[in-house]
Parts: sequence; structure tokens; C-alpha cells
Amino acid sequence: MAPSVDLGWIWKPTSAHPTLRARYLEDLERGNAIEFALDEYPGLLDSTVEWATWDSLGQLVFARAGRVAKYRLEDFVCGRPSFEENLEALAPPPTTTA
Repeated sequence: MAPSVDLGWIWKPTSAHPTLRARYLEDLERGNAIEFALDEYPGLLDSTVEWATWDSLGQLVFARAGRVAKYRLEDFVCGRPSFEENLEALAPPPTTTA
């Protein structure tokens, strides 16, 4: 069965920003997923990206495989994020009982 695809939405905070696209995919083999893409940088957000958005400062923030990355506008030119952190090792603080 072919996947069902919606037309999704686009978000471009200003004319200087790349166009962020998100669309819902319903696929019996892969399961339901949201696919993200940047029109001007097609290889940056691949199928492993779990979520992506523009923050209140106009920075692209996204997560993939336990890592969070942030791109400012100038970071797109150099091709690497200004912030990237692996959150896989994070654990909640131990709980104490009284």
C-alpha cells in the first residue's frame, strides 16, 4: 500500500530564513511519522529527524537520535550548528522517600 501523505505546513519566520516544511506521513511499513525538510538546505533534515522548529529567536532547533542541534542564520553558511549536544546519557535525579 502506498503511503498517505498530507500537504503539511511551511514556516519561514522572515525572508532571510530557509523554508521549514513538515508533513505527516502515514505508512504501514514505517509507521506514522512527520517528515521535516529545509527547501534551501535539502540534506540537513533527513528521515532520522524526530522534530524541528524555529525558536523565538529565529534559530532552527531540531532533534535526531538523542542529539539536539541549533542553527543560527549564519550557521547555515558554514554548514555546522552553533550548538549540538547528546542528551542520551541524561537521567532524572534520584527520587528520595521520606
